[in-house]
Amino acid sequence: DNDSCCGASAAAPVKLEYTPQGKIEKLPNGTDCCEFWFLSVPSSLACSSSPACPTDRRRAPPIKQNKTDFVGAPTKAALVMVPDIFGIHEFKQSTQVADRLAAAVPGLGVAQPDVFRGAPWKMSEFPPTDKAKFMAFIGAHPYDAENVKGDMKQAFESLEARAAGGEEGGGGGLKRLSLGFCWGALMACEANADALTRVAASAGCHPTFFGREAEIGAKLRGPVILVPTKGDPGEAVVEAAKKASLPFASECVVAPFPDQVHGFMAARGDYSDAKVREAAGAAVGAVAEFFAKVIG
Repeated sequence: DNDSCCGASAAAPVKLEYTPQGKIEKLPNGTDCCEFWFLSVPSSLACSSSPACPTDRRRAPPIKQNKTDFVGAPTKAALVMVPDIFGIHEFKQSTQVADRLAAAVPGLGVAQPDVFRGAPWKMSEFPPTDKAKFMAFIGAHPYDAENVKGDMKQAFESLEARAAGGEEGGGGGLKRLSLGFCWGALMACEANADALTRVAASAGCHPTFFGREAEIGAKLRGPVILVPTKGDPGEAVVEAAKKASLPFASECVVAPFPDQVHGFMAARGDYSDAKVREAAGAAVGAVAEFFAKVIG
């Protein structure tokens, strides 16, 4: 259970009033407008002796010319999270999820890229009244080297560099993990299916696959945990993995929350509701347990 692998706090209710533990920094070797959260640095890493080094080792020092100021043992895994269509800046629910995962899973470093470059879909326009406009927005952010795939690649490499004490090309022994919310779950699973991205396992929280469940499930290269609400896809993806005789299909997990609204862990999650906070905490606990087993 969660107590044995991840600590009792992993599945505790999330908080209404919360200050994110990470900070926004520029991607080190890509478009300088792309900001992302380094939400945690595992406690096995120590900072340099600089007076400016944060006393909380989960807060990352600034990147300097593609170098980091870390010394010590490498992390066990790097998790890159993809937000829902509402991005990472205005709504902080997903950053609390990231902090909780980082605290619960030993050796886990987390980054969440701003894949929308500061221009996500507006909550005031949801549900979308203009379907063509909405699908054009989705189509403008594909999983390719110029967009989400490229941002995820740089985020993985940056976490790996930190784990290797700032050495470029180091940290190759880390297991790569991906997680996405809603539309982001599709991106996380695309990364899982991409041999070049080398993702070992993925999580999809209240996933949206736009009817591509069978395709995604059949081409996965590692196990997934899906956290669907009522009407969200989940079992169909796992069944497709089993039908394709993927060797890890039995390791896939579906953790349904049928009483919650789509988006309850991210921007649409009403954390003023105690039941939503409890459910979000339980979902984080399930994901933490899954990733802890993958990391070993």
